[in-house]
Amino acid sequence: MKPHLHLWLIPLLPLVGAAINGLLGRRFPKRAVAWVGNVFVGASCAMAWWVFARFLSLPHEMLPYVRDYEPGFALATSRSATALTSTSSR
Repeated sequence: MKPHLHLWLIPLLPLVGAAINGLLGRRFPKRAVAWVGNVFVGASCAMAWWVFARFLSLPHEMLPYVRDYEPGFALATSRSATALTSTSSR
């Protein structure tokens, strides 16, 4: 069973807080507006850290976009050109 991370909430939470403050902010005291903004952005930040911690707990083989590179493969740069070269002799 795959865990549902609900990544869509990370960008949505600050937008919801901004919408609440934008639509109802004049009716609230300044302290409440600041509280609403901070809570929604803080919740988004906490959720992002939680997702990051979940990725750190995964085994190396399950991490997305992890590739095993050849040990002799290096990125060589010079003044004249930038090129990918292999340092191993074949």
